[in-house]
Amino acid sequence: MNRGKLTTNPSTVPKGRRRIHIQQLQNVLLVWLDSNIDETNDYYQNTITTLRRAIKDVNTYTNGDQCLEFIQTIVDKKVCMVISGSLEKHIVPRVHNMSQVDSIFIFSGNKIYHQQWIKDWPKIKGVFTDITPMCEALKKAAYQCEQNAIPMSFVGPNEKLEQLDPSFMYTQMLKEILLTIKFEQKHIQDYLNYCRDAFVNNEEEMVNIERLEREYRTKTPIYWYTCQMFLYPMLNRALRLMNGDTITRMGFFISDLHRQIEQLHREQYPDTTAVNTFTVYRGQGFSTGDFEQMMKTKGGLISFNNFLSTTKHRNISLGFAQRATINSDEVGVLFIIEINPALLTTPFASIAGISKFQREGEVLFSMHSVFRIKDIKQMSENNRLHEVYLTLTAKNDPELSRFNDYIRKESFPDSEGWYRLGRVLRKMGQFDTAEDIYQVLFDQTKNDKDKAPIYVQLGSIKYSQGKYQGALTFYEKSLDIYQKTLSPNHPSLAISYSNIGNVHNSMGDYPKALFYFEKALEIQQQSLPPNHRDLAIPYVNIGNMHAEMGNYLKAISSYKEALEIQQQSLPPNHPDLVYFYNNIGNAHSKMSNYRIALSCFEKALKIQQQSLPPNHRDLAIPFVNIGSVHAEMGDYPQALFCFEKALEIQRQSLPSNHPDLAASYNNIGNVHCRMSNYSKALSYYEKDLEISQQSLPSNHPDLASSYNNIGNVHADMGNNPEALSSYEKALKIQQQSLPPSHPNLAASYNNIGTVYDNMGIYTKARTFYEHAIQIGQQSLPSNHPNLQQWKNNLELTLTTLNLSYNGIGDERAKYLSAALQNNTTLTILNLNGNGIGAEGARHLGDALQNNTGLTTLNLNWNGIGADGARHLGEALRNNTTLTTLTLRLNKIGAEGAQHLSDALRINTTLITLNLNGNEIGAEGAQHLGDALQNNTTLTTLSLYNSKIGNEGAQHLGDALRNNTGLTTLNLNWNGIGADGARHLGDALRNNTTLITLNLNGNGVGAEGAQHLGDALRNNTALTTLNLELNSIGAEGAQHLADALRINT
Repeated sequence: MNRGKLTTNPSTVPKGRRRIHIQQLQNVLLVWLDSNIDETNDYYQNTITTLRRAIKDVNTYTNGDQCLEFIQTIVDKKVCMVISGSLEKHIVPRVHNMSQVDSIFIFSGNKIYHQQWIKDWPKIKGVFTDITPMCEALKKAAYQCEQNAIPMSFVGPNEKLEQLDPSFMYTQMLKEILLTIKFEQKHIQDYLNYCRDAFVNNEEEMVNIERLEREYRTKTPIYWYTCQMFLYPMLNRALRLMNGDTITRMGFFISDLHRQIEQLHREQYPDTTAVNTFTVYRGQGFSTGDFEQMMKTKGGLISFNNFLSTTKHRNISLGFAQRATINSDEVGVLFIIEINPALLTTPFASIAGISKFQREGEVLFSMHSVFRIKDIKQMSENNRLHEVYLTLTAKNDPELSRFNDYIRKESFPDSEGWYRLGRVLRKMGQFDTAEDIYQVLFDQTKNDKDKAPIYVQLGSIKYSQGKYQGALTFYEKSLDIYQKTLSPNHPSLAISYSNIGNVHNSMGDYPKALFYFEKALEIQQQSLPPNHRDLAIPYVNIGNMHAEMGNYLKAISSYKEALEIQQQSLPPNHPDLVYFYNNIGNAHSKMSNYRIALSCFEKALKIQQQSLPPNHRDLAIPFVNIGSVHAEMGDYPQALFCFEKALEIQRQSLPSNHPDLAASYNNIGNVHCRMSNYSKALSYYEKDLEISQQSLPSNHPDLASSYNNIGNVHADMGNNPEALSSYEKALKIQQQSLPPSHPNLAASYNNIGTVYDNMGIYTKARTFYEHAIQIGQQSLPSNHPNLQQWKNNLELTLTTLNLSYNGIGDERAKYLSAALQNNTTLTILNLNGNGIGAEGARHLGDALQNNTGLTTLNLNWNGIGADGARHLGEALRNNTTLTTLTLRLNKIGAEGAQHLSDALRINTTLITLNLNGNEIGAEGAQHLGDALQNNTTLTTLSLYNSKIGNEGAQHLGDALRNNTGLTTLNLNWNGIGADGARHLGDALRNNTTLITLNLNGNGVGAEGAQHLGDALRNNTALTTLNLELNSIGAEGAQHLADALRINT
């Protein structure tokens, strides 16, 4: 784009109004807990209205547990809590130590009752029988919370420029830019409309808005700032949270307030010298975490990022500090600030007689005042009350000047006014506000040449939001203008081609991206010297596209071109070379050249360790890369070590919600997933998602990746509903943010298809597999492994068919059987609970005569009876593929058992037969026993609750003496008794194949246990014997114990 300054109408105002939530306006909220609250009742409505005059954000609860759950979710506010209606003594012990709770107010008519017990709870500010004095106390508590929440930044001694706290940078950037903009009445009106949306249900603030609209110009900005209304807390919270939308709308007020302080400073300190140095004070509370951070910054800088109120009276400030120590989770701090008015510095002024409330000795500093922390001392024996000595820094302070110069360079000094503000807001991630600004600028711009850079900014915003089609539209419009207005080799054209290439890359259209990156290189080769460092960028982009398309040799060639260009102008250990070594390493890793990849990554790590401090955020990158190679090599412990090292560095150098932390959590989750540590993997993936949700737009493609990872873990754990939910969320995001032919969409369709496949919902599975293949064929090479996998999934969809409990009946079983006659892919068929009788079993039997694919048939709960068992038995005589047949609860009886037994004499493939609950009795057991005498393939026979009794056990025992195939026999709940146990025990003395015998609930008693124990003395095969609920008693246990001493 054109790098010159863009001239625009300085009265540009952001377009449109997004509704502001009341929670954005204060750093404190009120929670009222009373089991009797009825918001439809006039008394309670009036009480809530009155409470809102003290604290805008009022939340009511009638249930204590729900109330506490809500408080636990609060992360960036303090809570003033009102408790009434008999819940006090129950709730206070549970809520008192919550760090979110600042103060507690008991609202009760029985003051005497509460006065004694509340002494043990210092956060309780009193018992109030009247709402008016309670609201006054609430206002004071809220004011103290706001004072304690003033936004601050800390800069440690010898801090690296790239490690500066973002809030330190952005508040200075915003202040500098806002002071260059000429605001007009329409900006005030826009802000007032914005506030009307926020306070629509707050009569008091609506009155204040009307008053501000009428009288803003008739009273001073300091008056309004110190007035008890929404201006101060709203600005305080906006600057604390870096809410660009609110800060921009309040820009007129920030500018006006600064100008007044600046004017007063000139009037009050016209000819001062160092002799006129004086001291001011400020008392407030710090969280223990913030105080520890300040302790580490001793000798460094602290910036107050709002307008800072101080006083010349020590005792007033000391009182605020002392009150903070009442809360065990806070530290009281008394700032003792030395001011030399002769220094050129942030303006400040005494506002006694000017502010709304006459506070004697009050001194107000403009926004973003910076002080040096000289010393921190504990006061007396109280380790939670400290004096902090500060001195106001001069603008020519060497360290501060270095920071200011860096910040200025980072804040787009080649732009100005609203255009520059939009660029900074985009850098801050405040995309909606930046877009509003550029849209208004566009509407006011008539010249096409001036529209082009605005299109670029709008495209960049859309790109950052993951709205790639919108980004492409804006970038192409800017390119069209540049092509008409600039020379063919103008650098701005190269930037435009690169921008469009980046979008196509993100959309997965790598050939198009490559085309645009090559166009950019072509222009830069014409407009730059042969070895200019900027030429390395298009070479890297081109290399990335070749890598994405699997052309790794071409990728390495491009990366090496870029590295050679850099090496000609940089020393061998320059940090910028790291990026190129990493790219070459990644390409070799993709080619499975892991040793070469490790060599490249280790070179990068060595350079960074020489040139960066130990915990610099960039040191995490080579550890991530090295960890990725170890993961590919299957060395998961070493991979985990590297990823955890990267995470450790990032935790020390980045904010807790930085996207790089999310990436590290994802990497660690991937390794745990590969190691089948699914619960750990899920935990890390959820942390990744949590951070991504805080730092990215709701439809950003990276969020889809997070949901996909979570879905993968649930799928691996067999949690199909959870997996499906995650995959569907991923798909929804991708449908909003990616083009219809993007391969990531295909992957998500395949994932969903896989879950439906696992759930037995095959029609849906096929639909999603077909979607995946259709997209893959548009966007991937025909031999791409992902496309091949999706095709295989489709082909294998019907290996398992679950039609359980569908009311199929005999007639539909006929049609199903016809399909099975020639089918060769279906291996598992579940027909449980379908009302299939003997006729349906006949049709299925006919199918099994010819079918050569089915291995498992489940017909539980169908009532096929003895005739149905006969048809299936006839089929088993000829079938050579079925290995598992389950016929639980089918009323086949002894006759049905006989038919199946006859088949077992001939069949050589059936491995598992389940006849639970069929009441085959002793006669049926005899038939099965006779068949087992010669059968050598059946390994599992289950006869749970079949009423075989001790006689049936005898028949089966006789079979076990000769059978050499059966490994598992389930005879639970068959009433075999001690005699049956004796028969089985006798058989076990000689049997050498049975591994598992289940005899739960058979009443074998101590005598039966003795028989089984005697058998165990000689048996050398049995590994599992289940005897639950058999009343064997101590005597039976002794028999078994004696046997186990010998059994080996």
